[in-house]
Amino acid sequence: MMIRSVISPSRGTACALLNRNFENGENAAMRQIVEREQYKISADPVKNRLYFQASGDLVDPLLFKHVADDWCMACSQMNPGFTILGDYSQVGVHFIKKEFTDGMKVVFDSGVKKVAVFWGKKVLGRWTTEQAAEAASTEYASKRRSFETRAEAEAWLDL
Repeated sequence: MMIRSVISPSRGTACALLNRNFENGENAAMRQIVEREQYKISADPVKNRLYFQASGDLVDPLLFKHVADDWCMACSQMNPGFTILGDYSQVGVHFIKKEFTDGMKVVFDSGVKKVAVFWGKKVLGRWTTEQAAEAASTEYASKRRSFETRAEAEAWLDL
């Protein structure tokens, strides 16, 4: 097991990233990492993939005050080169830029390989999310893509 660290933006402290080996069926089932009022993060160790699902109108920064720490905890449970599928298909409006930027910094600093986001037919909150990711990392364009369907997003991550 290899240990590395990323600074948690909300705490200003290092979050240890323990890169676990999930081969041989260890922790093979999908598992919930965090569930909050407007988002949840789960992990599929077999695919080395995190799943982020947001819902509702994302307008209250207090509901996202732990998002960077939650990403730190989630990323610490993955092996290097992990991927993320973000599901925003149930989001209305989205105005939580700073908190999302802090969370995306943790993700990009943690060694993510690709981030796929799907919106369904909705585009209302897309602009804020795209801006937050661009502000978080110069690697944004090469690692992150948006899709209309979950199947398209999963297929791109599987490449």
